[in-house]
Amino acid sequence: MVKRYAIVKDGVVVNMAIGLDALGPDWIESEAAHIGDAWDGEVFTAAPVAVPTEAEAAIAALAEIDRRSGMSRLLRETLLALAGTNAPAMLKTYETQAAAQRAKLAPK
Repeated sequence: MVKRYAIVKDGVVVNMAIGLDALGPDWIESEAAHIGDAWDGEVFTAAPVAVPTEAEAAIAALAEIDRRSGMSRLLRETLLALAGTNAPAMLKTYETQAAAQRAKLAPK
């Protein structure tokens, strides 16, 4: 029967594998372990979840706006400047969202 193994290096799960048998002493059978979890020799402990800083979250949000709009900040701002008040509502919405995220990155 195939088993699930955590491959542990220096007390941390560095990879997961499946197989019939462990291929080394660092292969620990586990159905619950995940990469990044700690192993103390008896029990796996879940790795702490990293909470992004406000700046990291704002940068990720800006990247998502670029992805959704299909254009960079420079292109959005150029199109808005050229179109003026006739700019499509969606373009204005993207730029409003981006401006709110950029404000979070401004020095306080």
